[in-house]
Amino acid sequence: MSTGSTDIEIAPSGVAAVEPARRVHEAQKTMWQSLRNNPKVLFIAFFASLGGFEYGYQQGVLGQSLVMTRFKDNFPAVVNSSSATGWLTSVLQLGGIVGSLSAGVLGEIISRKYTMFIACIWVILGSYLYVGAHEGMSSLLYAGRFFTGLGVGLFSGVGPLYNAELSAPEMRGLLVSFYQFATILGIMLSFWVGYCSNFIGGTGEGQTNLAWRLPSIIQGIPAVALAIGIWFMPFSPRWLVKVGRDEEAKKTMAWMRKLPVDDELVQIEYLEIKAESLFERRVFERDLPKLAAKNSNAFIEQFAQYAMCLNSKDNIKRVLTGFFIMFFQQWR
Repeated sequence: MSTGSTDIEIAPSGVAAVEPARRVHEAQKTMWQSLRNNPKVLFIAFFASLGGFEYGYQQGVLGQSLVMTRFKDNFPAVVNSSSATGWLTSVLQLGGIVGSLSAGVLGEIISRKYTMFIACIWVILGSYLYVGAHEGMSSLLYAGRFFTGLGVGLFSGVGPLYNAELSAPEMRGLLVSFYQFATILGIMLSFWVGYCSNFIGGTGEGQTNLAWRLPSIIQGIPAVALAIGIWFMPFSPRWLVKVGRDEEAKKTMAWMRKLPVDDELVQIEYLEIKAESLFERRVFERDLPKLAAKNSNAFIEQFAQYAMCLNSKDNIKRVLTGFFIMFFQQWR
């Protein structure tokens, strides 16, 4: 099929004839049938959702520390000042803003997989700095919280996307929901860990520094596990197609679906992804022809596409709708 000036073979011989019936058959499968047929994707998505756990865990871990006897003795300037306490709380969100805004750019350029690895490094660094703070060194608390915010911000932007792009269409909603489930689980565990660690050495003067440090030590464990495991996880097939690694994308989908590379379903899914990738590129060339003609730097292209979100009333409306949905979700 011809698209613009580029001739692209859209369907291998024999695929077009079986595509509708085979795709309808797959779409009619129950959730449990899909899970049984895609166990690798299920495990990878669950493991990748550790980023969601980190995001949720941060929601409750600080509040527990602020009331611990040993923490108050070590950092009276933080505990006794409402502004200092407020900054310690909000600096995580400041890092999260920076991380989430950069997630889209990094995810497109270096891959969703490596962006999650960078997020792990930020969380590990943040945990290390926070745990390493000692009496009179509250600056390390702020630095630790900021870097942790960078990490969870990256996770929140790229984690659900990675899960969605790995999954088969008929189970995509379930796998994306794993991230939210992990977030809620992290919130719950953070409160229980803080409650239990408060009793290390007692709740009075005998309390040890481990009481307030342990929750942040635990925070770093999932990040370390994910940072190691991520090297054994596949790249997103959609990202592979977007950067021109089509054969690798097909092999990745075949491995995840437990099907041969030349299987009709693998070919159909590949063609759907390829068509979307071509469409996105054509839209970019239409809206930013000068930038597209220059074959510009990938970073410049990504930031230009951010600007496209605000180049029309319709786009602004879409951006504001998504923004306010997430904004008011936090008011709970």
